Amino acid sequence: MNQLVKIIIPVYKTDLNRTDIISLNQAVKVLNHYPKVIIKPNSLDVTEVLDLYPDTFEIESFDDHYFANIAGYNRLMLSAEFYERFLHVKYILIYQLDAFVFRDELTQWCQRGYDYIGAPWLCKLKYRRFPLNFFLKLRGAVYSLTGIKHRQQCFFKVGNGGFSLRKVDTCYRKTIEMQSRIHTYLSRVGESSQFNEDVFWALEATKNNDFSIPTWQEAIHFSFDLFPKICFQFAQKQLPFGCHRWNKELNFWKDYINLPD
Repeated sequence: MNQLVKIIIPVYKTDLNRTDIISLNQAVKVLNHYPKVIIKPNSLDVTEVLDLYPDTFEIESFDDHYFANIAGYNRLMLSAEFYERFLHVKYILIYQLDAFVFRDELTQWCQRGYDYIGAPWLCKLKYRRFPLNFFLKLRGAVYSLTGIKHRQQCFFKVGNGGFSLRKVDTCYRKTIEMQSRIHTYLSRVGESSQFNEDVFWALEATKNNDFSIPTWQEAIHFSFDLFPKICFQFAQKQLPFGCHRWNKELNFWKDYINLPD
């Protein structure tokens, strides 16, 4: 292992839209000192993208089925094959093209030593107040006893995978050790977002206390995802290192992300 971190940018098409380009430009500008890797389907020619950013990206290609749909992408992110490709690096930053980085704190976050960091999944404030909080706790307890996955299992857990920092050797080890549980997730990923790969890292990989993640209070300074206005309040009105899904929350992010005409 001779490198601290690489930035991994999934690309499954070459006709990038306006917000894709904004996200990509920001990664190249702010994180310019770090090696960047486009991961793509074997069959996709990304010359058009590479021409926009000469001498900027390495390329790693994987089987097309990993990029065909959301289920395929989840399969890639839970595969030993993926992490094995980057075992020469200590960390990878997954930077999907709906992510945005505000400043360079990447080395500092790597130095914290966690195995996984992503934006915490917050909930609407009304769900934290009586009587809704009581009802959700009761329903959650019943669902847990019966083995039913439910959304509130993820409330205030860490966290979203679209802009996430992952320790490569630990994730690689988990994909081998937990193949049975991963198979369960992948067989049901079409049923609910509760079987997405980032939920696996948040809820399953952490069960044996050998997979470290920060508290949600710390992770909120790494990234925002859902409910950015609420995140902003919890973060003492400070922007995080980066964010995910900004293009779906423009009512909030338009004040902090420059959108060219």
